[in-house]
Amino acid sequence: MDIYEVLKNDHKRILQLIMQLKTGEDTTERERLFEQLSIVLDEHAQGEEELFYPIVGEEDVNDTVVASAEEEHDQMDQLVADLEEIGTHDRRFTQRLEDLESVFRAHIDVEEHLLFDLAHRELDEMDAQRLGREMVEAEPDLPHQAMSTAGPQSPL
Repeated sequence: MDIYEVLKNDHKRILQLIMQLKTGEDTTERERLFEQLSIVLDEHAQGEEELFYPIVGEEDVNDTVVASAEEEHDQMDQLVADLEEIGTHDRRFTQRLEDLESVFRAHIDVEEHLLFDLAHRELDEMDAQRLGREMVEAEPDLPHQAMSTAGPQSPL
Protein backbone atom coordinates (compact mmCIF):
# COMPACT_ATOMS: atom_id res chain seq x y z
CA MET A 1 0.00 0.00 0.00
CA ASP A 2 1.44 3.37 -0.95
CA ILE A 3 1.26 6.54 1.11
CA TYR A 4 -1.80 7.79 -0.77
CA GLU A 5 -3.79 4.63 -0.05
CA VAL A 6 -2.74 4.67 3.60
CA LEU A 7 -3.80 8.29 4.07
CA LYS A 8 -7.11 7.82 2.24
CA ASN A 9 -7.88 4.76 4.37
CA ASP A 10 -7.01 6.73 7.52
CA HIS A 11 -9.37 9.50 6.45
CA LYS A 12 -12.19 7.01 5.85
CA ARG A 13 -11.61 5.32 9.21
CA ILE A 14 -11.61 8.64 11.07
CA LEU A 15 -14.83 9.69 9.35
CA GLN A 16 -16.39 6.35 10.28
CA LEU A 17 -15.48 6.92 13.93
CA ILE A 18 -16.99 10.40 13.82
CA MET A 19 -20.20 9.03 12.29
CA GLN A 20 -20.40 6.27 14.89
CA LEU A 21 -19.94 8.87 17.63
CA LYS A 22 -22.65 11.08 16.17
CA THR A 23 -25.17 8.26 16.02
CA GLY A 24 -24.17 6.32 19.13
CA GLU A 25 -26.50 6.47 22.10
CA ASP A 26 -24.77 4.30 24.68
CA THR A 27 -22.57 6.50 26.89
CA THR A 28 -19.95 3.82 27.50
CA GLU A 29 -19.71 3.07 23.77
CA ARG A 30 -19.43 6.76 22.93
CA GLU A 31 -16.63 7.17 25.48
CA ARG A 32 -14.78 4.20 23.93
CA LEU A 33 -15.28 5.58 20.41
CA PHE A 34 -14.13 9.04 21.44
CA GLU A 35 -11.00 7.66 23.08
CA GLN A 36 -10.26 5.69 19.92
CA LEU A 37 -10.91 8.75 17.72
CA SER A 38 -8.57 10.86 19.83
CA ILE A 39 -5.74 8.32 19.57
CA VAL A 40 -6.23 7.72 15.86
CA LEU A 41 -6.36 11.43 15.00
CA ASP A 42 -3.18 12.03 16.98
CA GLU A 43 -1.28 9.17 15.33
CA HIS A 44 -2.51 10.19 11.90
CA ALA A 45 -1.51 13.84 12.30
CA GLN A 46 1.86 12.92 13.75
CA GLY A 47 2.56 10.53 10.87
CA GLU A 48 1.61 13.15 8.29
CA GLU A 49 3.75 15.82 9.93
CA GLU A 50 6.79 13.58 10.35
CA LEU A 51 6.68 11.57 7.12
CA PHE A 52 4.47 13.09 4.44
CA TYR A 53 4.59 16.86 4.85
CA PRO A 54 8.39 17.20 4.81
CA ILE A 55 8.43 15.71 1.31
CA VAL A 56 5.72 17.91 -0.17
CA GLY A 57 6.83 21.04 1.70
CA GLU A 58 10.31 21.22 0.16
CA GLU A 59 9.36 23.98 -2.29
CA ASP A 60 8.45 27.44 -0.93
CA VAL A 61 5.07 27.50 -2.65
CA ASN A 62 4.25 24.05 -1.26
CA ASP A 63 5.28 25.11 2.23
CA THR A 64 2.23 27.39 2.44
CA VAL A 65 -0.12 24.49 1.70
CA VAL A 66 1.65 22.31 4.27
CA ALA A 67 1.47 25.12 6.85
CA SER A 68 -2.27 25.32 6.24
CA ALA A 69 -2.65 21.56 6.75
CA GLU A 70 -0.66 21.78 9.98
CA GLU A 71 -2.93 24.62 11.16
CA GLU A 72 -5.89 22.32 10.55
CA HIS A 73 -4.17 19.72 12.74
CA ASP A 74 -3.89 22.35 15.47
CA GLN A 75 -7.59 23.21 15.10
CA MET A 76 -8.50 19.53 15.35
CA ASP A 77 -6.30 19.13 18.44
CA GLN A 78 -8.15 22.01 20.08
CA LEU A 79 -11.55 20.58 19.13
CA VAL A 80 -10.58 17.18 20.55
CA ALA A 81 -9.47 18.89 23.78
CA ASP A 82 -12.81 20.74 23.89
CA LEU A 83 -14.69 17.48 23.33
CA GLU A 84 -12.73 15.79 26.09
CA GLU A 85 -13.57 18.62 28.47
CA ILE A 86 -17.27 18.63 27.51
CA GLY A 87 -17.67 14.86 27.80
CA THR A 88 -19.70 12.51 25.61
CA HIS A 89 -22.80 12.78 27.82
CA ASP A 90 -23.20 16.54 27.28
CA ARG A 91 -25.52 17.72 24.50
CA ARG A 92 -22.85 20.24 23.37
CA PHE A 93 -20.64 17.29 22.45
CA THR A 94 -22.50 16.63 19.20
CA GLN A 95 -22.17 20.24 18.00
CA ARG A 96 -18.45 20.29 18.76
CA LEU A 97 -18.10 16.91 17.04
CA GLU A 98 -19.76 18.40 13.96
CA ASP A 99 -17.21 21.23 14.08
CA LEU A 100 -14.43 18.63 14.18
CA GLU A 101 -15.99 16.78 11.26
CA SER A 102 -16.19 19.98 9.23
CA VAL A 103 -12.53 20.86 9.83
CA PHE A 104 -11.49 17.27 9.11
CA ARG A 105 -13.43 17.16 5.82
CA ALA A 106 -11.80 20.43 4.73
CA HIS A 107 -8.44 18.94 5.68
CA ILE A 108 -9.15 15.85 3.58
CA ASP A 109 -10.06 18.01 0.61
CA VAL A 110 -6.79 19.97 0.75
CA GLU A 111 -4.70 16.91 1.41
CA GLU A 112 -6.19 14.50 -1.12
CA HIS A 113 -6.25 17.09 -3.88
CA LEU A 114 -3.50 19.67 -3.43
CA LEU A 115 -0.98 17.78 -1.31
CA PHE A 116 -1.34 14.48 -3.16
CA ASP A 117 -0.79 16.30 -6.47
CA LEU A 118 2.33 17.95 -5.07
CA ALA A 119 3.58 14.66 -3.66
CA HIS A 120 3.14 12.89 -6.99
CA ARG A 121 5.69 15.35 -8.42
CA GLU A 122 8.20 14.51 -5.68
CA LEU A 123 7.71 10.77 -5.13
CA ASP A 124 8.22 7.88 -7.48
CA GLU A 125 6.25 4.67 -6.89
CA MET A 126 9.00 3.06 -4.80
CA ASP A 127 9.21 6.07 -2.50
CA ALA A 128 5.41 6.19 -2.21
CA GLN A 129 5.38 2.51 -1.22
CA ARG A 130 8.20 3.02 1.30
CA LEU A 131 6.42 5.99 2.86
CA GLY A 132 3.23 3.95 3.03
CA ARG A 133 5.02 1.25 5.01
CA GLU A 134 6.56 3.85 7.33
CA MET A 135 3.16 5.47 7.89
CA VAL A 136 1.60 2.11 8.76
CA GLU A 137 4.37 1.53 11.32
CA ALA A 138 3.82 5.02 12.78
CA GLU A 139 0.10 4.35 13.32
CA PRO A 140 -0.27 1.18 15.38
CA ASP A 141 -3.86 1.98 16.42
CA LEU A 142 -5.20 2.38 12.88
CA PRO A 143 -6.28 -0.63 10.83
CA HIS A 144 -4.45 -0.50 7.52
CA GLN A 145 -6.22 -2.98 5.33
CA ALA A 146 -7.86 -1.47 2.27
CA MET A 147 -11.23 0.00 3.17
CA SER A 148 -14.36 0.08 1.10
CA THR A 149 -15.29 3.40 -0.41
CA ALA A 150 -18.90 2.68 0.54
CA GLY A 151 -18.36 3.68 4.19
CA PRO A 152 -20.53 6.33 5.82
CA GLN A 153 -19.81 9.69 4.27
CA SER A 154 -21.92 12.76 4.05
CA PRO A 155 -21.33 15.65 1.66
CA LEU A 156 -19.05 18.50 2.63
